Amino acid sequence: MSVYKEAIMLVESIESKSKQIFPDAADFGAPTRKGDAVWNAAKQLVDWYGVEGTRIEQRYPTGTTVSQVIEYMPNEHESDEYIKVVVEYTTTRNHPSMDGYVTVYLQQQ
Repeated sequence: MSVYKEAIMLVESIESKSKQIFPDAADFGAPTRKGDAVWNAAKQLVDWYGVEGTRIEQRYPTGTTVSQVIEYMPNEHESDEYIKVVVEYTTTRNHPSMDGYVTVYLQQQ
């Protein structure tokens, strides 16, 4: 399996587990606990494909959001241009079923 194909599979895995987090808000992502499959997929994407210097951490009274741009090729034979995707992890305080949630989305050009 090519390295880029693994990136595509990890992004799709996170997207497939994504849902609306709170019924009264627009938060959307894949619920996660530290060390589970979603957490590990996000960590691997950032470790392997992260673009240096793009990590941003924002602190709020309700939690913290950490985002980083990753880049990979969509398919070895389709294009020579990299896709840039943002991987974002947001903590949730005092939530009984998750530590936070992971969101992946295309970076705006």
